[in-house]
Amino acid sequence: TLSLAAWLGRAGAAGDAATALGGLGFTVEQTGDSLNVTVPHFRRDVTIPEDLVEEVGRELGYDRIPATLPGRRTGVTALAPDPPADDRTRDLLTGAGFDEAITWSFVSPALAATVGGAGGVRTPLPLSNPLTEDWSVMRTSCLPGVCHALAHNLKQGLDDVWLFEVGRAFWEGARTAPPSGSTPDGADAALPPLPAEPLLLATASHSGDAAGAEAALRHTQATLTAVAQDLGGLTLTFEPAAIPGLRPGRSGEVRHGDAVVGVIGELDDASAEALELRGRVTVAEVRLDALIPERPRVPRFRQPPRHPAVNLDLAVVVAADVRAGDALAAIREAGGRLLDNAELYDEYRGAGVGDGNKSWTFHLAFRAADRTLTSEEAAEVCEAITVALRVRCNATVRS
Repeated sequence: TLSLAAWLGRAGAAGDAATALGGLGFTVEQTGDSLNVTVPHFRRDVTIPEDLVEEVGRELGYDRIPATLPGRRTGVTALAPDPPADDRTRDLLTGAGFDEAITWSFVSPALAATVGGAGGVRTPLPLSNPLTEDWSVMRTSCLPGVCHALAHNLKQGLDDVWLFEVGRAFWEGARTAPPSGSTPDGADAALPPLPAEPLLLATASHSGDAAGAEAALRHTQATLTAVAQDLGGLTLTFEPAAIPGLRPGRSGEVRHGDAVVGVIGELDDASAEALELRGRVTVAEVRLDALIPERPRVPRFRQPPRHPAVNLDLAVVVAADVRAGDALAAIREAGGRLLDNAELYDEYRGAGVGDGNKSWTFHLAFRAADRTLTSEEAAEVCEAITVALRVRCNATVRS
């Protein structure tokens, strides 16, 4: 039984449809706007009511079927759930120019010892029945595997290789829940504690010189910042620190508040040689599970700006050991509500800035919520920012 008025969107189509189907060999019984149709034996392609609708539409002419909106409307009862954190991270990394690598959870002891990653230096869990020596322990970091994949790609003649992996590592004795003895019979109390299985994000990229490595480090920092902001609305800071396997002075900790959630830097010469890598290799690893809030964030609407921004560039010269994070913190504090955005987009070292110095160029955007900001007002705030940089970072304005 078929109600054509609901399908074709026009009343009074039943009579024309019965005539059309009858001419095609169908047996049709009409009751009002409904048709009871018997399909002939030679039309094996007609198996569902929609097939009959298609036959009728073709016979009547698609140009005679009016354009109508669906008749049934249902209210929105819930938002679609957010995609899993690992899938969102993959989308962000792919958009940032990285390619995904999927490496083994089993590694060799030598490969596991090349670089510690977010978990630091840990003793890997040995397998009771390894297939080979190369797969005899469980990985404590995704970085060795990603760096090994990077070396393999470079050996194939590829350049400009940027890789990432989202996966789990295995840290012996680090699981805090469930506690031992939590089974109904308490039999697990006598067993060794299960390893923790943190969800990690590891990245690795290759550069031919120091300038390329500097740019790669900045890009990796920006990518990790975007991941933390997307997953939990968190702000990351990067603090210089000595990390085993990474180059001194070119390595640091990734922090959220007081908690260390990862590492970032360049491989040192020994680690690069062990991984058969040449040139400069920028790596990073963070714990994704430390960036995911316990409760999902509630989406909040932010009114788009109604008034244009005033954009200014500020170039300053600072000592080589001054950190960009300190400078940006001083800028945001001095800029107040009128500072809409601050971005460090260029760093220069060389002739014109003096030995032991570097030049930074900041892109500053000023905006008022209730009016169009004048250039004089923006210049006044920019002057306050200049004073703050002079006091906090001993900076001088570069003309």
